[in-house]
Amino acid sequence: MVKKLVFPGEDINNFDFEALWDVVEMNDDEKSFTYAGTGKNEGLQFTLGYKSRPEEYERVKKIHLEDIEHNKKLFSKELSEHKISEDEYKEKIKKASVVADFIPEFFLDEDYLEEEDLASPAGSADSPDFF
Repeated sequence: MVKKLVFPGEDINNFDFEALWDVVEMNDDEKSFTYAGTGKNEGLQFTLGYKSRPEEYERVKKIHLEDIEHNKKLFSKELSEHKISEDEYKEKIKKASVVADFIPEFFLDEDYLEEEDLASPAGSADSPDFF
């Protein structure tokens, strides 16, 4: 079984496998989520598609939306307790899509994944031969 990093050109030693990822887009038409890296992985993005698994898309979407609402409540509480300023609150709300417990699996066994379900770098609409 060969496993490869889904970001070609990225040095595996500089990649943070424990870093969190932000949801930057939920696309109901394509049944996909686009994620952006944080920390050392900032600047990297990937998209996960669920076209062949619409029920799974809805399940994951529900989790992401619940996380976003939870984060918004936390930020409102911090503001009301004067732990953050109004400007900090506004900035956090803009980034409320952070999914605090989402760390994707970056090594994929490409032998068992369907082509449309392979994670692809955002903006790459073509085949999964980015590996």
